[in-house]
Amino acid sequence: MPGDVVAILGIGGLGHLGVQFANKLGFRAVAIARGGDKEALARKLGAHHFIDNATEDVAAALNRLGGARAVLATITSAKAMTPAINGLAVRGRLIVIGVDVEPIEISPLQLIGASRSVVGHAAGASIDSQDTLAFSALSGVRPMIETMPLARAWEAYARMMRGEVPTQSIRARVTEVRNGAWIGIGGHLAVPPLPHHRAYGSRTTAVRSG
Repeated sequence: MPGDVVAILGIGGLGHLGVQFANKLGFRAVAIARGGDKEALARKLGAHHFIDNATEDVAAALNRLGGARAVLATITSAKAMTPAINGLAVRGRLIVIGVDVEPIEISPLQLIGASRSVVGHAAGASIDSQDTLAFSALSGVRPMIETMPLARAWEAYARMMRGEVPTQSIRARVTEVRNGAWIGIGGHLAVPPLPHHRAYGSRTTAVRSG
């Protein structure tokens, strides 16, 4: 419901969009990230509250706000997800979309006592994507994208690996037209691809035109 506390754990590639959606949908948006230097960006994205999980007790901070109706975990650290569970309100949900091979540590008592739940989510149907894009266009939700010339591809990759791209996980994309080919470099790979090579998702893509 509008006014409910919704927390976004991590404000990288997925999280920086999550904070905007939470705000535009009328929730009390809480951004949770490691390091106080992230607060200014979180506020700019629309967070009403910021929790530094490097120095603060996440569960206690959420409970001071009345408990989270939902926590969207976009980070890839199960260890960092665990503290948010006790910050869920009654019937609150931890929604996991960040992938980690390690387990989330949770006891049955943490779930049963307040009827909490933990769910995973991969992706919706095509109509969900259509609705999301339509809402984004209407409400002004926008991704943060940094562009660089192809000649600086390795620099972009090195910056991403060092966590120097804004909020670490936001993709640096390098695009250039060369020899009739459109080349895009996403957040996972930064090696210029061979002609006709295609990799889906946010990976490197090259499409030969003509």
